[in-house]
Amino acid sequence: MRTIKMYKNRKMYDKVAKSYVTLLDLLLYRERSVPVTIIDHNNNDVTELYMHRAEALQKEREILKRLVSSQPVATVKPNGLLPTGLGGN
Repeated sequence: MRTIKMYKNRKMYDKVAKSYVTLLDLLLYRERSVPVTIIDHNNNDVTELYMHRAEALQKEREILKRLVSSQPVATVKPNGLLPTGLGGN
């Protein structure tokens, strides 16, 4: 069981790994079936809250990734001329 300590500044510390973790790290733990408990600075169990936040972050990243990858990339071929009014002829 991984016990993650949540500090007042919202940083999360994994006592087993002895390192700070992110919401994405929590998702990795879940994917690998690592049991996790997240305890806040008042010793409340906030595991479900932060797992939901991690899932929401992952969904946002997936949506942004799809949006960015679906946008056509414009190729600009410089011809050496500047548009009128920008120092060109």
